[in-house]
Amino acid sequence: TMSALSLQPLMCYEHPNGQHSLLKHAGVFCRSEEHVWMIVGGMAVLLFLVVGFLGTCAWAAWHIPRWSLIRPDRIRAFAFLISRFRMDRWWYGVLVLLRGPLLSLCPVLATDFPLAQAAMIAGVLVSSLLLHMRYTPWKMPLVNLVDGCLQAMLLLVVAITPVDPGSTNATDDFHQGIALVMLSSMALVFFFLAFSVAFTLLYQVVEWATHRRGGPPLTQDFVLLNLGRRPRSAAAVELIKEVSARLLDLESAKAS
Repeated sequence: TMSALSLQPLMCYEHPNGQHSLLKHAGVFCRSEEHVWMIVGGMAVLLFLVVGFLGTCAWAAWHIPRWSLIRPDRIRAFAFLISRFRMDRWWYGVLVLLRGPLLSLCPVLATDFPLAQAAMIAGVLVSSLLLHMRYTPWKMPLVNLVDGCLQAMLLLVVAITPVDPGSTNATDDFHQGIALVMLSSMALVFFFLAFSVAFTLLYQVVEWATHRRGGPPLTQDFVLLNLGRRPRSAAAVELIKEVSARLLDLESAKAS
């Protein structure tokens, strides 16, 4: 939101008479005194609230591994940045924060050229999707799946969005139909995610009530959220023992 607000004074479009006005405020002509003051305010917001915030988060992500050993109190101050991601992907929150300003920058670079805007937005979404597929950063596998699906659908919506003002009615109807299908699919994905969370919570409540009455112990195995059952703890222990034995063998071989 701050990125889009601060970059609005830079979005000038051209009139047929050669003059330029702001895209969001057509009554304000570019390079006028009012426009200059809007640029000053926008750049101040961009510098302190966007670039400053992103820089602070990047600086914190760089130092978090060292803070975990000597300054754990600092990590709590940046829990919003790392708490939703896997421990080995603690830095991914910076990339998520960076995606918003990059998307807001696309209309600034090509205000009068919608095709270039669509291409740049698609490039940002493709990069984000590829990074997501490579690192799968979220803690829950189901959230990784949902996030990947939503990003792919958004990319498809951008790809089919008409940018030619001379398109026919049939073409417009086709684009609107595909966009409606994609938006409906996104709604179904959100519904499936909400259903999975609600069902898991209900299952945990029932399991807890059964355990209170002398039933079996709690499993804490979120099958829907994990997209399958977790490996048995006994198998994980045996695997750790096997790896430890191999490491000891390697140390013995080096010592000899």
